[in-house]
Amino acid sequence: MPKSSIVKLAAINIPVFSGDYKDWSAFNDMFMALVHMNDSLSPVQKFFYLRSSITGTAANVIQSLETTAKNYDTAWKTLTARYSNKKVLAQAHTKAICDLEAISGESSIKLRQLTDSVTAHMNALETLDQTPKSWGSLLIHVITTKLDSSTLTEWEMEAPKTSVASIDLLITFLQKRCQILEAVESAMQINVPLQSTTTKKPNTPN
Repeated sequence: MPKSSIVKLAAINIPVFSGDYKDWSAFNDMFMALVHMNDSLSPVQKFFYLRSSITGTAANVIQSLETTAKNYDTAWKTLTARYSNKKVLAQAHTKAICDLEAISGESSIKLRQLTDSVTAHMNALETLDQTPKSWGSLLIHVITTKLDSSTLTEWEMEAPKTSVASIDLLITFLQKRCQILEAVESAMQINVPLQSTTTKKPNTPN
């Protein structure tokens, strides 16, 4: 195999998978595209990339296999069988939403992180044939308990008063809220008055 193809692939950032189920789908898709389906790589080269891309419990799964061309397919199939478990993956993403860190004060960065994380886990659940948007008041409750008091107040003012809001409505609200906080924080930084500096006169002899 030409050496140039190894160098080109090494420049691509292959994600590292540690054995956390909620990270498996993204790792699987990326590794499949960059390495597993790459016909320019030999099986033993693919095995080296696989070993360099897994750590922790994931690495332990194939620890006993020698890094040989013959063992690559066995290693990949073993990892896939271990982590391509829709039930466990769905539970992992659901738990991740429940375990998201609550926001203590207004912050565009933290709110954006929360919103992006919720959206990412919901998308992952949908690829696992789950329907998080139909979870209604349960998911609404979980998400809103993570919001700071000001954002929660704004949400309650906008949310329906006599019916359960849709998840899409909440996500849209959070995205708009992020934009508002970003604009406010940016304006505050621009308008911060420069601290006045005082220059001390040199002491003059009496």
